[in-house]
Amino acid sequence: MQVAKFFSENWGNLASVIGLVLSGVAALFSRQASNRARSAGEAVRSFMLSRSLEDEIKEGYRRANQLLDMVRLGKFEVALSKCDELLDMPTKLKARWNDALSVDSKNNWILAQEQLSSIHGVLSQHNSNTLSKVAINKVQASCISVRNIFVEEEAAVARVLDRAKYE
Repeated sequence: MQVAKFFSENWGNLASVIGLVLSGVAALFSRQASNRARSAGEAVRSFMLSRSLEDEIKEGYRRANQLLDMVRLGKFEVALSKCDELLDMPTKLKARWNDALSVDSKNNWILAQEQLSSIHGVLSQHNSNTLSKVAINKVQASCISVRNIFVEEEAAVARVLDRAKYE
């Protein structure tokens, strides 16, 4: 009887305490849900940025391959044109994606830019008749180096995308 009397006299207070406890539990769950939603949003943004970066790198690889093909075929005027198309790409990638790139990636893009500048210099100062076999071999080696940088950087982005999938 006394328990029933206690509940009947203190019903409002007990309801307030129960309401407060339930509000606290709801706040805890909503905070956890908010944190999960924020993490998911960041993962999606990172994935989309990485996908776009990956697409740009693939385009650079395609162009670097075309440059190498033209040098190997002895079409130096076309190779110079291909080099012109590719020349600014490492700088643009580095500038646009600076916050997303590791120090190693930034250094790779600097190296690619230097190699392309060297290739451009050799191709623009000589025509197909004046390039020695040694110069052609050096230009080919530089083209391969540039192409390999695009391959390495594409793999680095793919690793980031793979990690994002499994987190």
